[in-house]
Amino acid sequence: MIKVQTAKECDARNDAIKYKNREQKNKVIAYMKIITVVGARPQFIKAAVVSRAIKKRNNVCEVMVHTGQHYDNNMSEIFFEEMQIPEPAYNLGIKEDLHGAMTAKICPTQQAVDNLNAEGFAKSFHQIHLTGDVMLDAALYYFDKSSDAIIQQLNLQTGKFILATIHRAENTNNLQHLASIVKALNILQEQQKVIVPLHPRTAKLIHQLNVKPNFIIIKPVGYFDMLQLLHHCSLIITDSGGLQKEAYFFKKFCVVMREQTEWVELLNNGYADIAASDTKKITEIANRFLHSSFEDKESLYGDGSAGEKIINILEQYTN
Repeated sequence: MIKVQTAKECDARNDAIKYKNREQKNKVIAYMKIITVVGARPQFIKAAVVSRAIKKRNNVCEVMVHTGQHYDNNMSEIFFEEMQIPEPAYNLGIKEDLHGAMTAKICPTQQAVDNLNAEGFAKSFHQIHLTGDVMLDAALYYFDKSSDAIIQQLNLQTGKFILATIHRAENTNNLQHLASIVKALNILQEQQKVIVPLHPRTAKLIHQLNVKPNFIIIKPVGYFDMLQLLHHCSLIITDSGGLQKEAYFFKKFCVVMREQTEWVELLNNGYADIAASDTKKITEIANRFLHSSFEDKESLYGDGSAGEKIINILEQYTN
């Protein structure tokens, strides 16, 4: 991991820059300190993109704060190592909990812009910025740095397996929901291999069910391996918010095992559909998507340059 500066070290760096400017009688450079707060997988990915853009600038200092929401190696540290995210200067140790809604002026999608406008935020803020989604930046950048070792290890063929993930409490803590999902994946396993990276806790719960899994359970994978699985699979079935978008990045349909989704643009454009934990819905939607052609008519999440756009916007507020 890259060593990050603490808040005090950032302030010392700021003072040094000001002193150097005075000594050399240079024009004062606007200095900015950014505090990045992360806790879960999607935030690690987004932070990696923005941190990479920050490192290109001498007048910007980043302080990384980890809430501690995802705390084991496969859910946290591996992201920092693989993606070279700066090491957190502070770890709050909050673990997993409910998180309140947050608002910002920087939006990843046109839908987000429309939502803020509808709620009257345009009247409160000077400007709402549409940047695109930094998770697309990350997927494009890090996929080129990943290898297909996981595909070789599992003896998988491109387009010949379904990728599924289960981790939300609404599915893992409700054994009836979990059993329904297992039944659906067992049915789909008869058509194609179904690969399911599972946290050990969830795997243990599944093996306690009356219905036994026929699909292939593997240990949790890092970000690079997940990108390869997304690229090579035929379909994604998930309750993950981040994977719904990443499915779209890799031009794959997604069956959403939740009652609703934040990414309504995926639903509205036919790239995803909601099945919750219903066995029949999961299998019916999966089969419909497996026999459909993915046509990407528009770039819902930008062009892969969101990180640079965000830092450019932030710099404007220091001038």
